[in-house]
Amino acid sequence: MKIEADGRLHFDLLLKSEYMIVAILAFLGLALIYLEFFLPTGLSAVFGAIVLIGSVVYFSVNTPELFFVLIYVVSMLIMVFMICKLALWQIERKKNSLYLDQDQEGFQASFFDKTLIGKTGVCLSDLKPSGHISLDSESYQAVSKAGYLSKGTSIIVIGGQGAYVFVQSHTQEKT
Repeated sequence: MKIEADGRLHFDLLLKSEYMIVAILAFLGLALIYLEFFLPTGLSAVFGAIVLIGSVVYFSVNTPELFFVLIYVVSMLIMVFMICKLALWQIERKKNSLYLDQDQEGFQASFFDKTLIGKTGVCLSDLKPSGHISLDSESYQAVSKAGYLSKGTSIIVIGGQGAYVFVQSHTQEKT
């Protein structure tokens, strides 16, 4: 920046290569902060902040007037705020999101087969109280409702929940 004899200011800031570096650093920092909203890892925000601070330091080293440094710092803060608002607006506007906008109350990942109730089988492992059983040559996860059942015990299915079937000793039911 030069002050002419007639008092006019000439801004040759953007013509110097130092200020082009400042502009590139500022743009890169703002872009990294913007990307953080869509690629949430934390790294792009940290690197963006470091690059922005670097641009402020580089600008302050190359600009002797404190007034212009303060204007640059305030403008960068405003730009960061605007970038964050823009990114949040983009996220709100986008309906096909990666995240669900509905509650999943009552959702179960798996269901037990209700036709297994009343079938008999054998414990493949000790049920203390859970383990594996065999019904019709297929293996199932089971929970004993009658306490400990040892491997090889004859069982009967009395119910189930999720991926587990509830069993009791087949001899207990007969008594």
